[in-house]
Amino acid sequence: MITQTVSKEKNRRERSAGFSPKVFEGKDRQKKQIDKTGRKVARTITVGMTVIFLMVSVVAGLRTYAGSLEVQSIRTKNEIKKIDQRIEELNGEINIRYTNSLIIDDPKQTKVTDNCFFIPDLWEVGG
Repeated sequence: MITQTVSKEKNRRERSAGFSPKVFEGKDRQKKQIDKTGRKVARTITVGMTVIFLMVSVVAGLRTYAGSLEVQSIRTKNEIKKIDQRIEELNGEINIRYTNSLIIDDPKQTKVTDNCFFIPDLWEVGG
């Protein structure tokens, strides 16, 4: 009963802070994700976290692929800007390991698990 009370109190505090408990539960993460009310919630991406992304392959007839990446290192926006200015160095600068991928027909059916979540911004990865 004590556990349940603590959990209810935690949920109440998160709701009063403007977060939906279901969206905000888990380890601290900061990636924009829309909660039930349509607000964007900040989540932190940390090294070692698995990230689910979507990409569209033109070669495969516009098939949608879902994949997951294990984050090896995180760079700031300024570092990324410098990388963009020197495209030839891009390959050596991005340190991310490709773990697996699968073909899906409907991106909406891909599930978000406890340690994984969408980064819809990465659609262009598989161009």
